[in-house]
Parts: sequence; C-alpha cells; structure tokens
Amino acid sequence: MGTCVNGHASDAEDYCDVCGVRLGATVTGAVPAPTIVVGPAGDGTAGNGAGPAATPAPAAAVASAVAPAPSTNGKSAVTATLSTLTGPTVTAVPTPIPAPPGAAPAPGADPAPTGGAGGEMTCQHCGVTQDHGHKYCEVCGADMATGTPPPPPPPKPAPPPPIQSRRSSTASSTGGRRWEAVVEADRDYFERLGVDGIDFPMAAPARTFSLLDANVLVGRRSVRRGIDPHIDLTGSPEDPGVSHAHCTFVRQPDGSFVLVDNGSTNGTRLNDDLDPVPANRPIPLADGDRVHVGAWTTIRIRRR
Repeated sequence: MGTCVNGHASDAEDYCDVCGVRLGATVTGAVPAPTIVVGPAGDGTAGNGAGPAATPAPAAAVASAVAPAPSTNGKSAVTATLSTLTGPTVTAVPTPIPAPPGAAPAPGADPAPTGGAGGEMTCQHCGVTQDHGHKYCEVCGADMATGTPPPPPPPKPAPPPPIQSRRSSTASSTGGRRWEAVVEADRDYFERLGVDGIDFPMAAPARTFSLLDANVLVGRRSVRRGIDPHIDLTGSPEDPGVSHAHCTFVRQPDGSFVLVDNGSTNGTRLNDDLDPVPANRPIPLADGDRVHVGAWTTIRIRRR
C-alpha cells in the first residue's frame, strides 16, 4: 500500500484510489482550486466584468494532479474532478416580446374587442358593431379577428321571364294599380311594445319599396348566410330586433298579398295586435295594414 502526496492511503501502486494523483509525483505546493466568477445573469461564466477573473493553477501542479487514472466505475478521476467545477446548468427563459400595435392576433386566439361597450366588438371591414364572440361578421361576413373580407358571393341567376308577364297580368287585373311597402320608425308601436335596452332612433326617414316580385323577403342582409332581402332593413338606424329573413309578402293569384312570418326570433305583429302572428301561416293583407317587425319598425302596406 502506498501514500500519495496528498496523504491518501492507496492500494493501487500507480495512481491514488482517492484523488487520482500519480503515486510518487512531487508537488511543490498545494494545488489551488479554480475560482468561478458568476456573471450578473447567474450563468456561471467569468470574464464578463462582474468580478475578478479566475485564478489559474500552476501548470506543473495541474498536469500532475489531473493526469488520467483508471476507475472502477467507468469514469476517470479527471472526469469526476471536473464535474465538480462545472456548476449547475442554467436555462435561459426568453422574455416575451409584445406584438406591435395593429398586428393580427395569433392563429386560434380570440379576437380582441374593437370599440363598442361591454361584450360588443366592431367589424374591421364594414364597421358595424355587434355582440362579442362571433367569428364572422353578421352583416358582411368578414373575419372578425383579421378583418379579411369574405369571398364574393356567386352571381344571382337571372329571373325567369314568367315573372315579368305575371306582373303585367296582375297590374291589368287590378286596373293598373300597384302595391307598395312604406318602412318607417313607429314611436307609438315602440312605446306599446315596451322593449328595454333599446333606444328609439332620433332620425329615421321613411323608405318606400315597390312590391313587384311574387315573393318579397323582409329582413337584414347577410353575405355569409347568402341572405339578400328585397326589403333590406340593414343600415343606420338599424333595428336590432329584425331577423335576417324575418317575413315574406307572397303575391296571390288575384294580385293581393299575404304575410308569412318565417319563424323570426321576435315575431311579426299586424296592426294594433301585440300578439305575434303564427309562424309559417299566411295572413291576408289589405290596403292600409301595418306590419310591425323588430322593436320599432312598421311597414305600411298600400295600393297606388
């Protein structure tokens, strides 16, 4: 059994079993331990200006102290010695970089509300404010997150020629008189209905539509749903209680019209009756009848 220069007893005759120093080596002084300077970010590296640089050990002492020696566990003493000097591994955590103003949100993210109050958001394409949570605009069909407009709808087929002849025959049978629908904001109906949370419009000029087609749809336009009503109530001021395909005026063989509610959300009312008419059931219309839709919209039927 031998003894190394560091005073360790060793059964091996060539290298110390404890520290791995070659037996019989002469060291003029103690081998100083390397000095590790930790940088400001805690990366365990020296030379970054945060403290004194590492003090190297004498070359001769290091050469003899770290000479490779065999070990029973498959690692050299040098590997075991150096592993104590590496320190802990530090994983850098990147700092999130905020997106620049106006940038589109990441895919899959909910669109941030733009304008409006509470749960409302404004379409970046058409500017109409609507309830938060819609992926596509209810009016123009644009993507609410990016403002990308929808693809243009397919062209409408040309109306069949019999419609024109049917209009001419109807005008002849009624003495050349035609039917019209006058749309206006009706304060009396609005107050009788008593809707909470909706204000009566300050300015809403009357609009007149000629009832020329056999089926005249009343509602609000929606590009995404492919709904384009004949009597389009889209625009300012817009009655939020009107469905996109609210009701239909259907021409009869004698030239008159009947009213059919298309299963609208808020129902359709006639004249002074506040009870909605039955859905999907024809109701005859006469000159002067008032058809109420939404919260304050009245459509007056008249023959000219």
